[in-house]
Amino acid sequence: MKKITTLMAEMWAKTSDTDKKAYLERAEEDSKRYRTEMEDYKKTDEYLQHRKFAKRRRKMIKARRKSLGYALGKRPLGAKKLFHSENPDLEWSNASKDMKAKYYQKWT
Repeated sequence: MKKITTLMAEMWAKTSDTDKKAYLERAEEDSKRYRTEMEDYKKTDEYLQHRKFAKRRRKMIKARRKSLGYALGKRPLGAKKLFHSENPDLEWSNASKDMKAKYYQKWT
């Protein structure tokens, strides 16, 4: 796949500006069409229902993670790094390791 992409990029770079013009115009027209269709779609009931569902789902996941002591970031709430280790990025306090174990037991 990488070879094909590289070959196509080389061919595009060698194409003259006049030949590229037709493709670029079609791309611009398609982009305008897409934006118009998206504006119309965002006014539909299906889109609004999806947004409500997604908002409820995010709220539920956030509450679950918070109840287990996890923030939405990479590490648990209250976790403290132990900087005396050889690799401080991998070491966490025992309390945060326990929280992580609880999380995996409950949700995996």
